[in-house]
Amino acid sequence: MVPPLLPDVDALLGAALSDAPVPWPWGDDVPAAEAVIERARYHGVLSLLHQHWQADPRRFASWPDAVAQACRATALAQAMWELRRRSLLTQVLAALAAAGVHPVLFKGTALA
Repeated sequence: MVPPLLPDVDALLGAALSDAPVPWPWGDDVPAAEAVIERARYHGVLSLLHQHWQADPRRFASWPDAVAQACRATALAQAMWELRRRSLLTQVLAALAAAGVHPVLFKGTALA
């Protein structure tokens, strides 16, 4: 089967992220699952999709396991990266404070 068109995939992702009903429209079509994973990766929403999936798994009951696994793997990788970044930032900020430097933080890990 031909992978779904990008507007169809984007519409499905938009619905999934807006808490709308999201029945999987492509059955067991592996290229469709791959297209959804790649498009979600392109938009940077795999982890966010995982969060929605965890909050209400019934909404995603018809979705392929491959999509669930990609969302989970990305969410775990981002969480591990963020934990490491936070650890390093804590060390850097402590060293700066010890040297009398008090940076102004605008966004990112330090403010999360």
